[in-house]
Amino acid sequence: MNTLTFLRTTIALALAALVFSCSKDDDYMEPKTGYFAKTIKLTDENGSLIEDITLEYDPHNRLIKETFEKEYGNRTILTYDYNEKGQITAYRQDGDLLYRFVYENNIMTKRLKYNTGTGSILEELPVSFSNGIYTMDDRDICKTDNQTQLLELSGAQPVVLSYGTENGIHANLTLSPTRYLIDEFRGTNIYLYDLILSNKEFKGFALENDNFFIENTRNEKGLISKAVGARESSGEVELIWHIEYEERNLLSGQ
Repeated sequence: MNTLTFLRTTIALALAALVFSCSKDDDYMEPKTGYFAKTIKLTDENGSLIEDITLEYDPHNRLIKETFEKEYGNRTILTYDYNEKGQITAYRQDGDLLYRFVYENNIMTKRLKYNTGTGSILEELPVSFSNGIYTMDDRDICKTDNQTQLLELSGAQPVVLSYGTENGIHANLTLSPTRYLIDEFRGTNIYLYDLILSNKEFKGFALENDNFFIENTRNEKGLISKAVGARESSGEVELIWHIEYEERNLLSGQ
């Protein structure tokens, strides 16, 4: 091979490599990211701590752990197990199994409640779902929309919840209606503390004798960084949420 032919071949190979490299660069796309609540600090109107909540997620962006800490160090840890379809199958509190949930054909059919001391089943209740209403042991528990956004909590004093159209605190989190069937959540207002109710902004709820409304404040990224809740009848502020976020890679479909 003479010198001229060698140079031509070398230049041609270099150009081909450059084109291939540029083509690969053009095909590469940065992963899409979104924001997930990392901490939620809930205080009263005087700034006294009610709950300091830390949220943790798995690589699929599913909520797997919540740590609730009160002002004097009292701590409660909630953890969730999932099946391959992303449905909650078990709920634990401070490491103790409290509930398991059974599904058939992608629909929840049963809730098992456990004795934390012995690990034995205390209660086995059938669960059904129709027209957005979850029923357990023939009692209406809650109503959701087709995005599993909580619309109403049933009971002696029903609670009707309202939302706006903009993204909420948990805009990228896949909601699980299973949480609405945990007795301890309804008894301790955990729904209200972590606000995992909807992907849209929470605007408040209506009670039989009063309404509770929420005013949201957004930061420069458009994320809700503060929410202030007050009773409509008195106008007095009762709850204030301070939210911090972490940026995570989104999966396909999120």
